Amino acid sequence: MPDLIAVVGMACRFPGASDVREFWHNLRAGADMIERRHTNREGFVAAYGVMPGAGLFDWRAFGYSRAEAGLVDPQQRVFLETAALALDDAALDPARFDGAIGVFGGCDPPLVREGAPETAWDKDMLATRVAYKLGLCGPAITVQSACSTSLLAVHLACRSLRDGECDVALAGGVRIGVHPEGGYRHVEGDVLSPDGYCRPFDAGACGTVPADGVGVVVLRRLEDALRERHEIVAVVRGSAVNNDGARKVGFTAPSVRGQRDVTLRALDAAGVDPAEVTYVEAHGTGTRLGDPVEVAALTEAFRARTGRAGFCGLGSVKGNIGHTGAASGVASLIKTALMLRHEEIVPSAHFERPNPDLGLDGGPFHIATERRPWPGPALAGVSSLGMGGTNVHLVLASPPARTAGTPRPGPRVLCLSAHSERSLSAYRDDLADRLGAADAPSLLDTAHTLSLGRRELALRRAVVAKTPEEAVRELARETTPLRARDGRRVALLFPGQGGLRTGGAAEALRVCLPAVREADSRARTVLAKRLGLDPDVLDRDSDDTLAQQVNLFTLGYGVARQLMDWGLRPVAALGSSLGEYTAVAAAGLWTFEDALVLVAERATAMRACPPGRMLAVDLPLDRVAEAAPRHSGLSVAVEDVGRTILSGPRERVERLRAELTAAGVAHTPLRTGHAFHSPAMRGAADALSRAVAGTPVRGDLAFPVLSNLTGEPLDAKTVADPGYWVEQLCGTVRMRACVSSLLSGPAELFAELGVGTATLASLRRHPLWNAELAAVALPGRHGTDRTGVLDALDALWAYGAPVNWEDVDDAGAWRRRSLPAPPFDPVTPDETAVHRPNTTSRTPLEDLWRDALGVDAVSPEDDFFRLGGESLGLVRLAAAVRERLGVEIPVGVLVERPTFGHLLDLAGRSPGDGPTLSSDPIFLVPPASGSSLAYRPLAGALTGRTCHAFDTPGLVPGTHHPGTVEALAADHVRQLRRVRPDGRPVVLLGWSMGAVVAHEMARQLTGDGDPVALLVCVDGHPPPGPGLPVGAHPRHLADALSHLRHLRRSLRRPDRSATGAGRHLAGLVEASGDGFDLAGVYRRNLRALLRHRPRPVPCPAVVLRAGASPRRLRWLELWLSSLYPAGVRVRPIPGDHWSVLTDEGAAAIAREIQDVLPPATRDER
Repeated sequence: MPDLIAVVGMACRFPGASDVREFWHNLRAGADMIERRHTNREGFVAAYGVMPGAGLFDWRAFGYSRAEAGLVDPQQRVFLETAALALDDAALDPARFDGAIGVFGGCDPPLVREGAPETAWDKDMLATRVAYKLGLCGPAITVQSACSTSLLAVHLACRSLRDGECDVALAGGVRIGVHPEGGYRHVEGDVLSPDGYCRPFDAGACGTVPADGVGVVVLRRLEDALRERHEIVAVVRGSAVNNDGARKVGFTAPSVRGQRDVTLRALDAAGVDPAEVTYVEAHGTGTRLGDPVEVAALTEAFRARTGRAGFCGLGSVKGNIGHTGAASGVASLIKTALMLRHEEIVPSAHFERPNPDLGLDGGPFHIATERRPWPGPALAGVSSLGMGGTNVHLVLASPPARTAGTPRPGPRVLCLSAHSERSLSAYRDDLADRLGAADAPSLLDTAHTLSLGRRELALRRAVVAKTPEEAVRELARETTPLRARDGRRVALLFPGQGGLRTGGAAEALRVCLPAVREADSRARTVLAKRLGLDPDVLDRDSDDTLAQQVNLFTLGYGVARQLMDWGLRPVAALGSSLGEYTAVAAAGLWTFEDALVLVAERATAMRACPPGRMLAVDLPLDRVAEAAPRHSGLSVAVEDVGRTILSGPRERVERLRAELTAAGVAHTPLRTGHAFHSPAMRGAADALSRAVAGTPVRGDLAFPVLSNLTGEPLDAKTVADPGYWVEQLCGTVRMRACVSSLLSGPAELFAELGVGTATLASLRRHPLWNAELAAVALPGRHGTDRTGVLDALDALWAYGAPVNWEDVDDAGAWRRRSLPAPPFDPVTPDETAVHRPNTTSRTPLEDLWRDALGVDAVSPEDDFFRLGGESLGLVRLAAAVRERLGVEIPVGVLVERPTFGHLLDLAGRSPGDGPTLSSDPIFLVPPASGSSLAYRPLAGALTGRTCHAFDTPGLVPGTHHPGTVEALAADHVRQLRRVRPDGRPVVLLGWSMGAVVAHEMARQLTGDGDPVALLVCVDGHPPPGPGLPVGAHPRHLADALSHLRHLRRSLRRPDRSATGAGRHLAGLVEASGDGFDLAGVYRRNLRALLRHRPRPVPCPAVVLRAGASPRRLRWLELWLSSLYPAGVRVRPIPGDHWSVLTDEGAAAIAREIQDVLPPATRDER
């Protein structure tokens, strides 16, 4: 077994077949896939094997720029796509594979485009390009032996696997020829067919037909493939390679002796007697000389060891698809492997009667002329013969028989991801079709294949199903996919007592999550040995305080531990009441055992306190007294968002309930027999103090935990203070303050762990909550079985959180299966435009940059590598700058910061390179939409001015929104300094929200000693105030919410005929195109704006205000003076808030701006 190699995955494109399934369908039908047309041109044969999509390429999927993709040889592009699909078919994710993956492949002569660098087309780059783009670190070897190239690649890959150089190997080949007229010129005596038909072994055989094709197989050592549960297509028993040498009549002529010897050596390597081989896939070009020589060589090899006659079938795929050059060997291999997999021999096309020169009578071979069963185990040979004499022969065997286990019943998660919505939609449809087929794989196999054996791409969708039929229905439902993002910032939430039901959800968590099972086991030991309690308390479905609290703590801690074991790194945590204990333990300040003892002692002391009741009232605290004036005598247990929980004696709570019912106020009694968070808990204070004092605090918190009393982060000193926890028990939980603090922080995804959703509900009721934030309850109040847990986990995965699905479902007897993969979204690289909205003017330097990357627009912060460029492309760009502009660019320095702004600095802004920086440039800060498109009319109207515009991070793929106005401003300041590194004065201009960000930029620049000549605020400004956030000012809050409503309408139905906000947003939606997260940036910007606290700036400012009366302008100037001690002027501008978007309005505003610029910044030309 150590020498046996398994074929575990395949992908191909051949004439008439865009994938393996279509290829097999055509083979079974004996179909001829050559395209032919009538022609009257003498000597020209209008026949060719056309491969689907040969000129297309999904360059976005591989991080190329349009321009560089257009330069790469089409053979290398197609081979790259096919290699990726082959890995998908093998259910291998290179990013998660613990081993070395090698690449072996070859191609026909490349198409060399004028001006293309050698690295874009040279054959030598074929394998290394795949290794680079797919992240493969094993051997990457380009193989060349003419027609036998791809089978030689397989032979070398097998040897590399046996030698331990790699653990998985990709092997194959590709041919895309130049056939602009869809045919070829026939020359008498040539190997090409004069009539456009390839007839292997037939009496009428007269030549082959050229064709395009690509094929890649994935190989593993058989023992590894079996251990890793691969679906094995076939097994490579042995192989050999040799060359004819000089033992033939000419260099291109075949040799019987050479072909015979390589066949015998392959059989010896496989340990196989020729009598056991029942099919040979021949090279079979259908030429008058080649076919008889090949059959003679095979006959001699077989006759050397067996006298049996007519037992072995013979065929050639070239009758179906033509001669695919360097890909022909792998085409033969894939055909034969498919026959072994399906236990069926397919007919050889265009065979009617044998070529008499073959000498088949009495020999071991017969031509496969019809489809017939081929029950395994079976052995087959595959030959590939290179012009020039390099011969390769391979011995293949049926896959080993394996019995399917019986999977544990239950729901499964199907994880789908793709890089585009179109790809994901097609992927979903393909998978539904596969699961609906008669030979559909089990749901268990499907779930594990998708979750463990596929690359995890950005756009994601997951479904939970118990049967294939349910999975098909779920996949058919139209839903919006989620966009995962590495580094998505997650906050953990831990519920308090009241919502636990142990029987369903708790058990489901234990079944699905190993860390919860471990926590449960540890908890039972602690309860029994350290506390002398019955461990069965963890199984009780009870309102008992002890049962509730030890269960909630154990479950919450276990789930948090599981997520962190998978790699999640929380940025914050918030626990309600008891949940604060869970959060502190999860953050590492207490050990699990110590914290559980503390929780149990607290619960025991609380249980001994006087009875009472608690009531949740659906009113904020300031309105409770108005609705129920006789609520005195009750304590405020929790001050929540839009909700208040009161606590006190039973009779007083009942009177309040009656009063609220009469007033029509919604309220809910809580499931507890005590008055928590009230003076009634004072009886537990001493016991709790002793317990806290005896609980060691270890190190520091691994992540911030918010205090229930203040909403601010805890520290180790506070956690060690018994008085804090007594006040937390008896006082009010300030949930509203906690939620405000949490939503003002960096978290974007909030996960409530354990059993409950109350804290998530509080977040959703808060004004700072918006649709861009995400929430997941694990398992949630309704997650009473494994389905609820899996639903929550698939949501976390879809948002980008790490989930190890093998931990979740260790059902045992599953297999990696060949399943549909996310298809590519191919386009023509030379014709597809990349849209990069920006506003800078065209210059020769920009033209060179645009040509190098194939982009339509340029801005200073554009990064050459992020836009798909490669290092040699940067070298070529520097050379072009030298040739066209006479400026020497130090490439080593440019590589360190490969942005267009840095290129401008290095080029020195020569006179032929556009506007100079002699006058103070104007930097345009984007509004809430995040796009500099808003400034197109204004930048055009500011004639003679050097304008630079920013885009908000997060707008384009690969960038992330920094989350706060301060961080936004810092990002823009960094970009500004790339263009203006000398620290000379600048003018900052912002419209709408952009004015607030520009204000903060001015504060940061001046704080670093960099002068700001002027801050210009166009119909927007930060509100002054004693440290209040922008959201505390009603006018600014109302404006933000109004803009958000406009955005939602525009995203649903862009309307360029609208006015104002509608026109602006509709234009952005259309111009930004796919891949631009306009909605996300808009929401994040508004969120950042509302919590920003503006501070004074020591630079002069001008505020241009639309639609304001003279009195209003004077009042505004006075009101803003505290923000601008260097002076502020407020001036009117015509039109309304949206006039800056029109040519006429922008021209009027530009005149006002030119008028207020200080003399030093005026254009002097």
